[in-house]
Amino acid sequence: MSDIFKYGHEDSNDLTIIDPSTFMEKKDMLKFFSEQFIINPFSWEDIDEINKHIDINDFEEIKYMQYDLNKYSDELKDMPDNSGGLYFFYIKNPIIPDMINYLVYIGRAKYTEDQNLKKRCREYFYDYKNVKDDDSDRIQTVRSMIKKWGHYLYLKYIKIDNNSLIDSLESLLINNIRPPFNSQIPKKTYHTPQPAEF
Repeated sequence: MSDIFKYGHEDSNDLTIIDPSTFMEKKDMLKFFSEQFIINPFSWEDIDEINKHIDINDFEEIKYMQYDLNKYSDELKDMPDNSGGLYFFYIKNPIIPDMINYLVYIGRAKYTEDQNLKKRCREYFYDYKNVKDDDSDRIQTVRSMIKKWGHYLYLKYIKIDNNSLIDSLESLLINNIRPPFNSQIPKKTYHTPQPAEF
């Protein structure tokens, strides 16, 4: 089997790269690598507000993990440590690169004395490596994301100077897009289509 299909056990703390075909059948592999995406155009209610503040040309892209999944990519070292912003984890499909991508997690980093965009994105790696008995559901979810998709996991980020705007945009984006690894949804009300009046 190709090396790009080697992963660690999902149900253990072992981060060793292994061939999943050695411990699961094909049908189980399909289940293991399945993610649920919610695509509902009636939840895209805040598109104008989001697009007013985010320009796609302002994003930077990096690969998140090195191949063996035991170290983050050297590209993280070039991330800004003098700004906050938003970041987006996504799975890049090697089939027709840059066309078939799957957004799986949205996060924010406020700029404070103790936090910045670079530091926040590196923290996910440390959460992934340092397993604790009292890890939160969010940490466990992100660890699962990295263990399953680390070889294909990329990060796009955008610098934003206004911390209040960072908070509001993250909330709007998660609510409107519902990425599968965002375990907490800020807003849970949805508009439903109404029948047309004649």
